[in-house]
Amino acid sequence: MLFPHPGTFILSNWPNGDHWWGNQVFYPDANIIATGKTYADLLKHVDVSKEKVQLSIENDIRNLEAKLAQEPDVDKRRSQAHEIATRREILTAIPIFEPTIPHLTLEHQLTFHGSKRTVEVLTYGGGHTRSDAFLYLPDDQILFMGDLLFVHTHPWIGDGDPEEWVHILQQVEQLNFTVAVPGHGPVGGRSDMALNRHYLTALVVLVEECMSKGLPLEEATKTTLPEPFNSWEGAEIFD
Repeated sequence: MLFPHPGTFILSNWPNGDHWWGNQVFYPDANIIATGKTYADLLKHVDVSKEKVQLSIENDIRNLEAKLAQEPDVDKRRSQAHEIATRREILTAIPIFEPTIPHLTLEHQLTFHGSKRTVEVLTYGGGHTRSDAFLYLPDDQILFMGDLLFVHTHPWIGDGDPEEWVHILQQVEQLNFTVAVPGHGPVGGRSDMALNRHYLTALVVLVEECMSKGLPLEEATKTTLPEPFNSWEGAEIFD
């Protein structure tokens, strides 16, 4: 296979904005890669106006500020303030944002055999989003998991399937690795991969219990996960 720019490759591992909005910085001097499903999902964003994106983010900020004003928990207030600051920073970048989608796709695996190391781009399906991709450096025993792994941080599951996510992590754990770089949180390892699985399983059980009791949404959102999960960062995501 011939690549237009053989020296540089960028992986858009899923269609969430924080994982592809930076593509414009590297294009056209880099090859931008994604799974076929992620590519299809990103095509839907190409014609979205900057005005619509700005209104959406401004609405997010207003909602977060309203929650912050009423939140008594110190840890949640700190996390909410961080989210507000992040979205305000995004607002400043909207005028120069140019949607830049991948132009190369993979379905299962793409392997790069370099002069110093081998790098594998892998996808085992969709758990965090409809189609998740990650990087594996087998010789270095390192994984770059993106948002398939959150370390000491509540994972975002708004677009995901927690049960399929658990299945994907089980497959990942069959790989030979010692270091796992997450999408959010500090660098982790095997134990953090297992903790993520336990988190997702505990969440499914918690939701099923709330549903079996017929709890209204307002009351269900007051329930908490067991330790150590209820002390993780990003608690407002769980709420």
